[in-house]
Amino acid sequence: MKQRRYFLLGVALAAAAATPAFGQAVAPTVSPANSGKESAAPIPDFSGIWVHSIPGFEPLPSGPTSLVNRSRRNGIGNLLELVGDYTNPILKPEAAQIVKRHGEISSRGIGYPTPRNQCWPGGVPFVFPSGATQLLQQPDKITILYNYDHQVRQVRLNQSHPAHVTPSWYGDSVGHYEGDTLVVDTVGIKIGPFAMVDWYGTPHTEALHVVERYRLLDYEAAKEGFERDAKENFVAQGVRDPNYGGKYLQLQFMVEDKGVFTTPWTATMTYGRTSSTGRKPFARKTPTGSRDRKRRSRLRTKRTSEGEKHVKANWQPRRDRGHTPPSGKAKALPRLRRDRMHALREKLLHAALTPQAPAFAAAFPGPGRLPVRYQLVLAGADQVGAAHAL
Repeated sequence: MKQRRYFLLGVALAAAAATPAFGQAVAPTVSPANSGKESAAPIPDFSGIWVHSIPGFEPLPSGPTSLVNRSRRNGIGNLLELVGDYTNPILKPEAAQIVKRHGEISSRGIGYPTPRNQCWPGGVPFVFPSGATQLLQQPDKITILYNYDHQVRQVRLNQSHPAHVTPSWYGDSVGHYEGDTLVVDTVGIKIGPFAMVDWYGTPHTEALHVVERYRLLDYEAAKEGFERDAKENFVAQGVRDPNYGGKYLQLQFMVEDKGVFTTPWTATMTYGRTSSTGRKPFARKTPTGSRDRKRRSRLRTKRTSEGEKHVKANWQPRRDRGHTPPSGKAKALPRLRRDRMHALREKLLHAALTPQAPAFAAAFPGPGRLPVRYQLVLAGADQVGAAHAL
């Protein structure tokens, strides 16, 4: 008994020594080393599925901001013609020429290659409007899932970039919380054959640097972002649930690249909830229950039996109806023509992508052959148009 009493007394004394004295304030929670600030605010919950319109970015009303579509349809950007505003002062002359060439191709009704239509990793910030987005929060990292092409990003929390970053498709991303805001810093984004910053073909170099700030907003605060979004982007029906009464996710991001842009610029993306949250306005109104299943089964049986009777009563061999079955050579002829036309189309498109743009080559170090996105020239525009006519 004495040994037990002494043991309990020792535990009580140890607990008293570890507990702050009465009236002594407990040290506040320190935010990540990257922020250099102190914060006792709870970590925001970004769980759920978030969606945004396309092509994506919400230009700010003033200051350096993202490109807009010069081609308009019903007062908003024409999704079928992606003609970026190459006169935007954020673009250096060489980058402006590349955006202009992409726009001239798109204005002819021809889709130029992008990471999205070529199923390549989108990179940052191109990946932002890639379908439904989900943030999986963990104590040491955040995993960001993008529905389109099943793209995944990893954000390490409370860490710094390595001294030498190896370029990768989504770069090296580190993050930390500043109160109710998640801040993500990304560098080292790899340049692929179709890499671009936005849907208008704006290029980037390996010096690309992106800072993202995620925060939750109520509807009144998010409304302004939705209005800017509706003026520029195509908002499909069902992107936002009209009956959703919770918080919305807004991403404000800053982009800088001294090889392409004259100054850092900022834009936003205000995400809404999908219709799968709360009410489902597009749910199929299919009858349920055993009685309905039996009724549908009877209807299918009836339609099948009536169709079989009609076929048996009216079917005749093709020769009796005055038709001659096509030979094997005749069947192969349409496929041969189609293959030849496709081959000619590919040849013309390849001719339109010639290795020129020497003024811009210095800004993009790498192998001798420039990526496709820097090879678009006006000399091949007529050939591309001829290929499209096929």
